[in-house]
Amino acid sequence: MIRKLNGFIVGAIFLLSASQAFSWGATGHQIVAGAGASLSGVAFWTNNVQGIEQLSTVPDRVWKATSYQLESMNHWFQGDAYTNVLGKGSLSQFPRSYQESIRKYGEAVILKNGVSPWRIQQFYSLALAALKKGDAQSAMIYVGVMSHYIGDLSQPLHDTVNYDGQLSGQKGIHKYFETDNIQDMQTIGRQVQAEASAILQNPSNLNVLMNTSLIDLSFIEIERALMFRDQVLSNDKKLGRSGSGAQAQLKLAISRMADGAAIYATILNRLWKEAQANIPSGQISVGDPAFIQDDFSGTLHFSEVKRMTRIDADDCEL
Repeated sequence: MIRKLNGFIVGAIFLLSASQAFSWGATGHQIVAGAGASLSGVAFWTNNVQGIEQLSTVPDRVWKATSYQLESMNHWFQGDAYTNVLGKGSLSQFPRSYQESIRKYGEAVILKNGVSPWRIQQFYSLALAALKKGDAQSAMIYVGVMSHYIGDLSQPLHDTVNYDGQLSGQKGIHKYFETDNIQDMQTIGRQVQAEASAILQNPSNLNVLMNTSLIDLSFIEIERALMFRDQVLSNDKKLGRSGSGAQAQLKLAISRMADGAAIYATILNRLWKEAQANIPSGQISVGDPAFIQDDFSGTLHFSEVKRMTRIDADDCEL
């Protein structure tokens, strides 16, 4: 089912979401994408890090500019709109299919609170089909764009109704946390990659990452990110936006980007394995794609393959 955006819903959701045109800044998205591709354990992705980093900014840089009303809701999922409980399993009862979620809550509610988990599913499915056809360029486009939405879910303020501190007298915290306070791409990128590598080498983390369906993995990341919602806001109130406050927020942002990068690395690895791709590992050139309309018609999951290609620190340069 292509998302049904009739005139009433488009207008209403646009007004409700116009102030939430936020995302990890371009630097943050490129860091998540680059670290994830570098740690994927797949030569094709690691050899095309630069292209993937470029594509990671397309949903903000290109698609919001050309198709804002259709694209904006893809960038968040306000989990605390559906539960007052934070932590592991807090969204376990939320419907996993888009169709079931709109039957339960209504499409206007779902669109207002965001649809990023299903957007990730959509691009995984497109990339899988492209890889099976041997279409490396299209696969690159789909996984590069997909990284954006994975990065969004790792950012706590993308998962809450208080996305800009507007409900707690802290307006502007969103942009500060994910853009203004993240400047040194090389230094921060190395820290994110090192932390993501450590996540991937933790056996308990790997067990979850290897054996969880794609849609469940998205909701797990929302739950994990939401647990830091109050810390972001508390840091801001107690410490401010400079000095020790800036340091505390940057440390938290690096941790969150690392979590997103680890999940992205796993998804790239599992995607390659599921596709049984046989594509040369050289670099390819890609340009910015035109807007791709939402299509949430499938109930898409990882295949039943339980073992992925091993991810080791030795597979990448830290």
